[in-house]
Amino acid sequence: MNTEGESVNRDHDNEKTDGAQIVATDIRPPKVITNGLTTIIIMNLDTSNSSDIADLSTEEFKIVRTKLTFVDKSEGIKRFFECPSSGVQITAPRRFGKSTFINMIEEFLMITVDEDAKPISNSESSDNYMMFMNLKLGQKHGDFVKKHCGQYPVISMSLKSVQGTAKTDVLYSLKIAICETFEKHSYLLEKVNGSRRFKNKEIEEEIETFLKYYESRRLEQLSEVDVTNALKFLSKILYTHFNKKVVILVDEADAPIMKAITENVEDENLKYLMRLLKEMLSAGLKSNRFLARSLVSSCVRLSGVYSWEINNQYHALFLQKRKFSETYGFTEQEVHNLLENAAFQAVNDFDGVKKWYNGYQTLNKDGAPIYSGWSVISYLSESIQEEKKMFDNYWAKSGLLEILKKLFVNHEIQKRIDKLIEDENISIVIAEPTVDNILKLKNTISFPSSKLEESQVDFFFQLLWDDGLLNAIEKNSKTVVLKIPNFEIKTEIQCKCYTQSLFEAKYKLKFENIERYIEALNQLLLTSSNEEESADEESNEEKGDATIPVNESELHHILFYLPYNNKLFTTQSSRPVVKVSEQLRDAKTSSQNKRREKHGRKNECDICVTRGTGGAILELKLLNQINANENSKAALQQIIDGKYHTLFDRDEYKHVRTKIYVGLCFKKNLDVTAHYLVDNIDINNAKIVCRHK
Repeated sequence: MNTEGESVNRDHDNEKTDGAQIVATDIRPPKVITNGLTTIIIMNLDTSNSSDIADLSTEEFKIVRTKLTFVDKSEGIKRFFECPSSGVQITAPRRFGKSTFINMIEEFLMITVDEDAKPISNSESSDNYMMFMNLKLGQKHGDFVKKHCGQYPVISMSLKSVQGTAKTDVLYSLKIAICETFEKHSYLLEKVNGSRRFKNKEIEEEIETFLKYYESRRLEQLSEVDVTNALKFLSKILYTHFNKKVVILVDEADAPIMKAITENVEDENLKYLMRLLKEMLSAGLKSNRFLARSLVSSCVRLSGVYSWEINNQYHALFLQKRKFSETYGFTEQEVHNLLENAAFQAVNDFDGVKKWYNGYQTLNKDGAPIYSGWSVISYLSESIQEEKKMFDNYWAKSGLLEILKKLFVNHEIQKRIDKLIEDENISIVIAEPTVDNILKLKNTISFPSSKLEESQVDFFFQLLWDDGLLNAIEKNSKTVVLKIPNFEIKTEIQCKCYTQSLFEAKYKLKFENIERYIEALNQLLLTSSNEEESADEESNEEKGDATIPVNESELHHILFYLPYNNKLFTTQSSRPVVKVSEQLRDAKTSSQNKRREKHGRKNECDICVTRGTGGAILELKLLNQINANENSKAALQQIIDGKYHTLFDRDEYKHVRTKIYVGLCFKKNLDVTAHYLVDNIDINNAKIVCRHK
């Protein structure tokens, strides 16, 4: 709640608010707009100061608003008011701006009060009013701003910290979240003779109940009934004080249930958590005559198990409602506008940004592309600081990726991820977030090796879709078609899932043989003088008690991802750049999938590894009954006929001087054959290395 003059903090002396407010950023010379009591400063920010570019540590709208990477989403407030229902429930992936959007609505709506907690007579003189009149909302819809800005009591609550493995822990963490919500309304209180009381005598009889919620030392006095009635009680207090209905904003509504699922909370305690939240939200958002409007924001739709049953709610799932499809994430035009800002001219690379951070698509008729705003801002911030283009995985490091890594041992999960990595789509049946489905999901995560029903696998991939790791390209009432949205997420899934430990366990690979393969690549790229020895080492990689892969796709995964994940992923090229080991510090590893002809990529190889001035292109064959005539020479011939060698003509490989081409054939009896060429593409000059079990 904004206050003019003195305000009462919980245990501090009264303080006065600052008069000037920075509300806009621009690279043009600064100018000052004055309107009586308020000064608007439009600043010329310094890109050499990283704090002027972005502040990714905060969700406060007024801070975000002052940065060079600010994108104006203020028209979303009007869309919120235009919804056919007074209650709105929205989902969008984490780091897509939900919390900042909630905070922006709070700043826009909340009543500015004086030192006596009374609304100021001229709200149009407030800092907030001037701020929003200078945003898109005010520029396009000034009458709406005049009607609604600063006109509502607002209750804003975050459920982010609500968690616990036992019922008592869950209840107490929810009490703390409620206490933090009540603290925001300290302006209602004053201290007299060391005791707190309401400034408004009309609500004085409720002071003891209010202080039970407000004072953290008294939280133990709150019963379950008190907890479930918290939002409704605060609504009543604010309605009585202002004589206006309230707006309730609930953020991170799914956080409690996600934490409970990932921490394997016992079923009974999980049911208790869901019941408690359902009763509190139902009392606050459904049976509340003091309520004007409400907004519940979540990352995933699991929170629907305790909120969707509330009547007359407008459900806006991520990118599925035209009204809110551009509220979260950045549109293509917004990305263009950012990149074309003179401050970012040196790192303006729209094609690179599109490859890495695009891929989300609205499910309405126009199918407008949506970008990961967090990633775009992180790219610009890092690139300016490092003075070079810094494409990297910024957003994708999600907690769900750790869960996916754990579940990747399950064959059904792995099979679908393999398809997605191969740039194929998968289809799942959509399920509602019922208690039964959520309990099954928890068991899926807790026991990844157990046999899963298809519906359980579908529900897990639905969770990945909600969290932004997958994107919907087609959808009807029952099913949805999903794919990986962009390069950022694809590479992060690859790094998490296709690990050395997976291959050691699944294919019984010995650690020394994996090291031998890595060292063979190292020697192959260091010098071409002993390439036969290197090829010899490489062909020995599958020796011992190893289990041969069942198809070329599995073989490709092993030979590509072992070096790919040996060290941290970097981004010095438009292709994946991977540090293979300390000896392969500068290695660049690239891969294309086995379906290149289907996707029109006939001149792309299985694997390309470069280190320094050396580069190798590998083509793989797995000998079985279907392709019995295939061998390593045919694989090498495919490199030549398919013109895979022209890969080294691309700008990112201009540094490669020694060019090595290797055809590898793996047989079911674990025999390996390699044909290779160095610095020429004449098949007649090919050398051969054979190793038998």
